[in-house]
Amino acid sequence: MTTESNAKRLAALDALAPAFRERAARYDTEAIFPRRISASLPTRAYSR
Repeated sequence: MTTESNAKRLAALDALAPAFRERAARYDTEAIFPRRISASLPTRAYSR
């Protein structure tokens, strides 16, 4: 991996973080798996 590809992955995660944070309390309280979060990762090129 290059520094540039790592920077792109980190930028993608930074963009997702606010939405993750918003839903985290509910997922913790209800003890449910965060499917919306895991489903959003590949669409943001995180899994490449």
